[in-house]
Amino acid sequence: MRAFYHLLASFFIAQRSFALIDIQQHATHSLWTFAVALHALPGQEQQMLELQDDAGIDIPELLFYCWLERRHEHLRTPAQLEEIRRWQQRFTVPLRLMRRELKPLLERSPPLATMRNAIKSAELESERETLRRLALLERDENAPSEQAWQLWHGKITAHHGAIILKVRQAAQRITLE
Repeated sequence: MRAFYHLLASFFIAQRSFALIDIQQHATHSLWTFAVALHALPGQEQQMLELQDDAGIDIPELLFYCWLERRHEHLRTPAQLEEIRRWQQRFTVPLRLMRRELKPLLERSPPLATMRNAIKSAELESERETLRRLALLERDENAPSEQAWQLWHGKITAHHGAIILKVRQAAQRITLE
């Protein structure tokens, strides 16, 4: 009889593990789909590039915060972002820099386009991994407050704050899965 209860407990633990994996996969897919849809809205790519280049805003984080707001959730502890930020600095940022450095060289050496495209693909995969990691962070209900938004992006110019607000407003038009 004891073996039966052990087997039954193992079954429920396994079922809970599968459910957790399903939830994690859904969150990852949901965030990626949301990020692609928001980025594709007219004018959003340019605004996000300005935030990235001029204000140092991490775009996957911005997309993640917009997704949280849209889902009426917030990060349990913002300190969770530190490991992901290290990932971005270690992998995504160097790939982006290499890709950008190659762009002006293409005019004199067109075959470099193959290399640049490979780096661009690696950069995209690195950002997708960033979004996957962000989707798995612990969250609670209730959308991020204005205070959480201000704490997240810190001191920025009024101009960049206005762009962030426009991105947030555009995010509200995205249908969630």
